[in-house]
Amino acid sequence: MDKRTTTRLAADPLSRARTLSRLSVTSENAHRTLKALKDVLTLDVKITPENTLAIRNFLERILKASVQIDGEFESFARGLLAHVLVSDYLNRWNEAENPNSGRNLLREAERQVQKALALYKRLANDTKKATDNSWRVYPGRALTHYANGLVHRANGKHIRAFDEFEEALHQDPNFARAYAQKGSELINLGYPHLAQNPVKKAISLGPKDPSLGMFYWNLGRATFSRGTTERLSSHYGKRLG
Repeated sequence: MDKRTTTRLAADPLSRARTLSRLSVTSENAHRTLKALKDVLTLDVKITPENTLAIRNFLERILKASVQIDGEFESFARGLLAHVLVSDYLNRWNEAENPNSGRNLLREAERQVQKALALYKRLANDTKKATDNSWRVYPGRALTHYANGLVHRANGKHIRAFDEFEEALHQDPNFARAYAQKGSELINLGYPHLAQNPVKKAISLGPKDPSLGMFYWNLGRATFSRGTTERLSSHYGKRLG
């Protein structure tokens, strides 16, 4: 990959996605393009309907190419693809014209997550590769568990979603979006009084994160839900007392 391509990749997320989608996949550049993907598509990338398709096309071409790629690169690619797919699903889950397309995206996200987690498990048992955790921990493995949390949430499995966001934070304690989603799940599970701290942590860790608006939205949900719960408890407590 030449310097001009790398420079374009370092621009805004949409430019990165469009450039990546045009890169050819050969045995010579498969690892270099995935390494560039790791470097530039870090957790600051906002997955939007505009850039989702380009990133998805690139990842699918990498995974379908008849070239050998390292297990750590493959697990990262599959985890990121799962994240892209489930994000795309969340962006269009209520499309009336094609209700099945969203479910297909979610099923494919689940498939990619399971493949990525299986690869990570196998890598963890490989003592030679387990000596260097840097690639497996960030951003790949944390992002894979984050994507799995979104998949579980979309399927209405909020306890499992919470556990996956917790695991994402275990892999990367500075993963701002995982803190925000952990707070969101605490609200969904009926614990808004516990949700504010992780969401505030997300805001402090990611003041420039493209998902900052979502962080504040979850903080508002937590504050509103906590206030509503306390008012209801006080009201019915007095009536029943």
